[in-house]
Amino acid sequence: MAQSERESVTIDALATIDAPAPVLSISSSSNLSFGKVSLPGTGIGYCRYRIGPLGEMSSVTDGQPSSGTTCAFQDSGQAAGRVAIQCQAGETVSFSYEISSPLQNQQIGFQITSADIGFREAEPAAPSSLCSGGSALLDVGGELTISSGAVAQDNAVVGRVTLDVFYGSPQCNCD
Repeated sequence: MAQSERESVTIDALATIDAPAPVLSISSSSNLSFGKVSLPGTGIGYCRYRIGPLGEMSSVTDGQPSSGTTCAFQDSGQAAGRVAIQCQAGETVSFSYEISSPLQNQQIGFQITSADIGFREAEPAAPSSLCSGGSALLDVGGELTISSGAVAQDNAVVGRVTLDVFYGSPQCNCD
């Protein structure tokens, strides 16, 4: 009777168990508000109102007003918009945006530039920020232009900013 031989081999089951993906939640904590503003008076081509991301305000009157009326903010209802982003500390948060005008009115225009939007914790108008303390704040300003011939509106949505927020691991700029 022949004796049998036996050998063994082991196959390991491998897996990397990663931490759960960070949860990103965003909410608009305040809207961009121009408050009450003047319509262009006689002799004025347009009024331009600007609110910066840190709440700075300016207005421009185009033309020579015949009645002495200029374009001006009329109350204290102005504020930059703010978005609160809940994120995992250490993650890089960035954004892209689109603007639209629900009013569809040729005499009322709304626009923003890259200088009008940015993270509060980063350099002004920075397109990305490192999430610290589990949150990041994104401030949004913009410019409202009202041309001659516009009619009075009460609490109208003169523009809309749609934000897409992205997050990921910090980028290494290793030298």
